Amino acid sequence: RVGRVIDINTDMLEGIFALRGSPVPVIAPLGAGTDGLTYNINADFAAAKVAIALQADELIYLTDQKAIWDAEKNPISWVDERGLQALIHSHVVTGGMLAKTQTVMMALNNGVKTVRILHAEDAVSSLFSRDIGTSCVKTFFP
Repeated sequence: RVGRVIDINTDMLEGIFALRGSPVPVIAPLGAGTDGLTYNINADFAAAKVAIALQADELIYLTDQKAIWDAEKNPISWVDERGLQALIHSHVVTGGMLAKTQTVMMALNNGVKTVRILHAEDAVSSLFSRDIGTSCVKTFFP
């Protein structure tokens, strides 16, 4: 059963963030339906909805790709919403990255300032480096 996010209860997450050491929760993208059943939620969509609900400044997607790629298969370091839309309309971004890009735009349009996409292996050594992956912003110039 596949579901969609209606609401995020942030109380538990905010409680975890308040703990000593600022742990990072790992969230299984499962939802509880009004019918009492458990539903699978698309992980990218769930992550964006959680970031929006928490009013996060940044959302980081760890994936199996190094970055978003341009038409020549070069990694894109920085891109704004207009650039993301152009990649979608020109069919450069397709498949799983298309769905992820759509959730990136949803997050940016709902208050998340930066969304980063990077390879999971790179996160081990370079999570806080802006030299890896793709950083997505609403607009380059406000």
